[in-house]
Amino acid sequence: MTRKHLTASPVNVLKLFVLVIGGIILLAMIFIIGLVEWPLVSALTWHLRYGSSISFEGHAFQVPWAYNVEASKKGDQLDLIDHPGLLGGIGSVTLTKTGKILEANAAEQWQSSLINAVQSHPDHINHWSTETLHGRKLTFVCVDDMSQLDESLVCHAIGIDLTASTMASPNHIKETRAILETSN
Repeated sequence: MTRKHLTASPVNVLKLFVLVIGGIILLAMIFIIGLVEWPLVSALTWHLRYGSSISFEGHAFQVPWAYNVEASKKGDQLDLIDHPGLLGGIGSVTLTKTGKILEANAAEQWQSSLINAVQSHPDHINHWSTETLHGRKLTFVCVDDMSQLDESLVCHAIGIDLTASTMASPNHIKETRAILETSN
């Protein structure tokens, strides 16, 4: 029995080299994209399990498809977050049980006192405005920090013990506001 001698031609070695390097690059890209976009995968998994809304303090809030939901261990806070991905930007809404129920007049007083406290600070350079967002069943009295490109709202729901705060880059403002404006 004779043995065949394997010979490697330069073309075959080059093909093998390109194949191995290409495979390594492809695996590295899959790994990096998986790390960067993991919050999106997590959000899609959440939506598959729970649907498109979540209940908090007896009220339903719509959750945009790319947002992930995180609840505090005590159950007194709920975060709806769209983490920055490859396209950048962030959107988040935090709902917190406060223990204080404010009716319309008290909520407007809270709004005014918050603006007065910020504007009376000696280093005040921000421009704040008041705003009211109307959901299907809830009304949020808000203070809007107008000094940034991003939107930052601090809101108190009228008639229930719930505050909401939002942070949104320009491409997420509609989504974060819609969470409050579609509240049931």
